Amino acid sequence: MKIAFITTEVFPYAKVGGLGDVSSALPLALSSLKEEVNIFMPMYHDIDKKAYKIRKYNHWKPLNIEVGDKDYSVELFRVKLDKKVNVFFIYNEELYNRSGIYTDKEGKAFTDSHIRDIFFSKATLEVMKVLNLNYDILHINDSHTALVAPYVKLIYKDENIFKNTKVVLTIHNIGAAYQGIYEAIEIERAGFSYDLHYLGGPLEFYGKFNFLKAGIYYADKIITVSPKYSEEIKTPQFGEGLDGILREMKDKLTGILNGIDTNIWNPSKDSLIKKNYNLKTVKKGKLVNKKEVLKEFGLKDVKKPLVAMISRLTAQKGFDLLESVAADLSKLNLNIVILGTGEKNYEMILSSLMERYSDTFSVKLKYDDKLAHLMEAGADMFLMPSKYEPCGLNQMYSLAYGAIPIVKAVGGLDDTIISFPKEKANGFKFYEHNSQEMLKSIETAVDLFNNNKEFNILIKTAMKTELSWKNSAKEYIKQYKSILK
Repeated sequence: MKIAFITTEVFPYAKVGGLGDVSSALPLALSSLKEEVNIFMPMYHDIDKKAYKIRKYNHWKPLNIEVGDKDYSVELFRVKLDKKVNVFFIYNEELYNRSGIYTDKEGKAFTDSHIRDIFFSKATLEVMKVLNLNYDILHINDSHTALVAPYVKLIYKDENIFKNTKVVLTIHNIGAAYQGIYEAIEIERAGFSYDLHYLGGPLEFYGKFNFLKAGIYYADKIITVSPKYSEEIKTPQFGEGLDGILREMKDKLTGILNGIDTNIWNPSKDSLIKKNYNLKTVKKGKLVNKKEVLKEFGLKDVKKPLVAMISRLTAQKGFDLLESVAADLSKLNLNIVILGTGEKNYEMILSSLMERYSDTFSVKLKYDDKLAHLMEAGADMFLMPSKYEPCGLNQMYSLAYGAIPIVKAVGGLDDTIISFPKEKANGFKFYEHNSQEMLKSIETAVDLFNNNKEFNILIKTAMKTELSWKNSAKEYIKQYKSILK
């Protein structure tokens, strides 16, 4: 099969969250299974073209893209990801000659985000036409590329190059802030007929224009990043206003659990940690890394269980639960280290916890990839009390490094963690978004930690969990083939 993977983030070139990891790991996994994959992404100002050896593509006739009543020129760049998969970068100076991917340095969303998304979606299809790149599957991701689906089905439906092409949409996060919701007037700027904006129609969402809804309606297959999440988003609690159309489209909706790049996240060869280790040497290896984590965070007692959190500091991630039982946690004789940045109120809350309970909490308000790897290698447990979690990657990294996950049983967290004391347990789960429930799970984990033999069995089971992209990629191929039939 010929597959075009269309996305706004690809590690290592540009990454904000899990989408960046998926957008490199999945295409590489598909390529390793002998599928032909090209990636299309925007060329952002901050991408270091020299460092990554990205070259301008000159073997084509440049084109302009019309967005509303304005034309935008297209420049094209290219590189091979991991020397295997072609990555095409689409650039326009006015739209991308600025720092940031979705927001500026102050964290404010760009006011022309919708124009950038319209431009990128149309430009990708036009580049395919000009270069005569014929694909079986166009794999689009989230709201930023969701308009590719209605473009293929409505605007480009008579183009021979797309005649037999199918569109797959992966929803990585259905949160309202990630749906691409704009005023209805933008429908015509995007090049669609306003006739499609009627109550309950494909381009109507509470009187507005919702890019993700349009993608859901016109995609041939909708995939979420875990099986549990595909069920959750069909309910009002998790569907963020799109549960109705997802129930309507349930026959083309499925969930495939993400994997992780086990070349990058592997304690036996991770160059970012203090001491490498494997199943046989995990006890000694984790102890060396634990001492280094404690040193980084200004803590000392290596005998205390070390609980780590690495996260964006947002309401989704359950920091409200942490705050309400901080006093109880301080009595459990443990250390909690937290790494992340985000909403200012949560940064203030965590700073306050560190001041009040300095023997328990230590916080670093920053993004630090090296420290994140070290924390996974040194932590005894990893806490993820998310309100919702489409897939989650940190619990998978933690399993690989033998940092036992303590999670709220939602989305991919529920799919990946088997809760102690069940057979083949690899972590702990609690089922209500409730601080006392979370506290009970942490207490159980601490009790087990003090039973050295039982906890070591849990670590070994966690590290044996299958986490690679290989099985997920095979499932994606199966879904591609099902719609091509």
